[in-house]
Formats: sequence, structure tokens, C-alpha cells
Amino acid sequence: MITMIRNLVLSLLILLPLTVEAQLAGNYRSYEAYVGLGSTHYFGEVGGSSGTYNGLAGVVDNLGIDWDQSRMNGIGGLRFEFRKDMAIRAGFNAAWISGDDKYSAHRDRGYAFEAIVVMLAADYEYYIARRMTGVAPYLSAGLGASVYRWKKKESNSWTRLLYSPGVRFGLGSRIPSRGKITQSIEVQFNYMITDYLDGINGSRDIGDTFYMLTYAINFELDKTFLYDHRGLIK
Repeated sequence: MITMIRNLVLSLLILLPLTVEAQLAGNYRSYEAYVGLGSTHYFGEVGGSSGTYNGLAGVVDNLGIDWDQSRMNGIGGLRFEFRKDMAIRAGFNAAWISGDDKYSAHRDRGYAFEAIVVMLAADYEYYIARRMTGVAPYLSAGLGASVYRWKKKESNSWTRLLYSPGVRFGLGSRIPSRGKITQSIEVQFNYMITDYLDGINGSRDIGDTFYMLTYAINFELDKTFLYDHRGLIK
């Protein structure tokens, strides 16, 4: 009996550190705050160019993106990483959006608008390369709820606050840096259920959309990673 108890205790003493190490290795938890700035690119019935481009420029023009009408956006929020390859984030986007017919195939119409959109959103992130490798590309998808106002550019009168739900898809990458700060770059496609963001209820049966190209700084608040974003053992 004594021998059995001794063997059991020895087994526990050997297995316990291994078990704790395995739990730590699988316990990927991280809390971050993030802020960022970027540019917005409207895609709808207004703007674009005359359609005389060829090659890649023609493809971009067919998407209705008017680079001369690019405007600014800001983001901020919190991120919770619950696995080494998965995270969720919640935050806001404040975007200034602009479109103008002056260089488009609709230049005779001469319509131009501006809009301000504030969106609360939640996104899921899936990391294509695990974060412990350092640079980590990821895919994102989420839902948002927006309030917005628009006006014709020649007018000083903004509409009342309007509301629209929407969906979001993105492609980005985390970039390692020193200390508890990391960087990220993301291109995100925002689809709004409304077809009235630009003030024109067009013939399309789909909502208005805009793209955001954003650079963000991420501040690590708390972590139980065995490895951090820079591949270092913690």
C-alpha cells in the first residue's frame, strides 16, 4: 500500500507541472484597446470617372471608386483574443464620405454629396498565420449599426439623423513592435442596408457601400499568453 501511495504521489508530482504547462500553452487570452485613422472610399450611384481608363485603372473605375473624393475616418474600441488564431472586437467608426459626378459618366447631372457616418460594430477576426509568428494576416467579418446624415455639397442643410444596419468584411495584418504596442493595417468593406446614404434612391436594389483603409495602434491591457505577438516566451 505504501509503495502504491508513493508511486501515485510521484506520478502526480511529475504530471502536475506538465498539466499546468499544457494549460498555460492553450490559455490564450488577451485584452487590447485600439485607435486608428484612415481613408474612406465611397462606392455608389454618385461619382466614379468617365470610364475611359484601361487595365487595372478601368477595373477600379468600374467599381465606382472616385479617389479624388477620398475622405478621413477614425476608429476605436476593445479587442478580446480568446484563442491564438481568433479574436472579437467591438468599437466605433466615424467616417466622412464624399461623392461627386464631376468626372463621371453622370457629369451632366452634376450631383455631389457629403455624408457623416458613425457606426457601432462588432467584428470577428480569424488569423491566417498564428500570432506567435510575429506578422499575422487576418480576415474579419461583422455587423454594424450606423447613424448618418448627408447633404448636397452646395447646401448648408444636413438631413436629420438616419439609421441603417450593415455588414462588414475586411482583410488586414497585425505588425509587431516594441513593448505592449502592436500595429495593424486593414482594408474593410462596409455594406449598408440603405440606398440613401448619398441622397439618391437609385435603380439598384442593393445598399450603398464604402471602403475604409485604416492604420491602427493596439495597446495591450492584459494577457495570459505563453507567447506574445512578437514570438517571445512570456
